[in-house]
Amino acid sequence: MNPFGTYLRQNMKYPQAARQAQKEGKVFVNFIVNERGGIEEARVLKSLDSELDAEAVRLVQRMPAWTPGKVNGSVVACRYNLPIPFDL
Repeated sequence: MNPFGTYLRQNMKYPQAARQAQKEGKVFVNFIVNERGGIEEARVLKSLDSELDAEAVRLVQRMPAWTPGKVNGSVVACRYNLPIPFDL
């Protein structure tokens, strides 16, 4: 399993109501990786369910630092879209 999949498996808290309703799918989260590799402005682009959306944003906000982007050798902030899968 890739490091992102491992992170999700170890940190995801599938909301109980969504689990009982057997809700599955992907929540797409948009965020900025700043110049230090931190996550900023995480927001849902494609919603699945309000509880699953909140969990997806929580997971993104708590991810370990990313490697920031570079343009012409300079470190820059980059916007990223990430699908967060919810599978039972």
